Amino acid sequence: MVKALGLSRVASIVSLVLGLWLLLSPGILGYHLFEAAAQQIIIGIIIVMVAGARLSLPAIHWPSWINVLMSLELMVIPLNVGVINSGAMHWNTTIVGFVLLALSLWSASRQLLASHRPSLHH
Repeated sequence: MVKALGLSRVASIVSLVLGLWLLLSPGILGYHLFEAAAQQIIIGIIIVMVAGARLSLPAIHWPSWINVLMSLELMVIPLNVGVINSGAMHWNTTIVGFVLLALSLWSASRQLLASHRPSLHH
């Protein structure tokens, strides 16, 4: 159980870093589409808040499901703004979205499995 909490903490820290990257990357990568940058920044803020919740309250599992939704929304930003082949923005949202999706699903499934294990201390 301690090892699982340590890995979940690492996943939350990586999610926090990804959220911070989403806040900074529109300026760093030079997005020219306000709508895409705004959506990405809002998602980044939510991811940072969710990662903070997971780090401060490691026993709760629902924040991981929020990040699953945010990762899916992140991957469809290019479709939402109608610029599927927009270079850096497309690759950034797709790659970060897939990494966040994998981390969030892993974290949520680990917590779900842990909550359904029979206890040895009855």
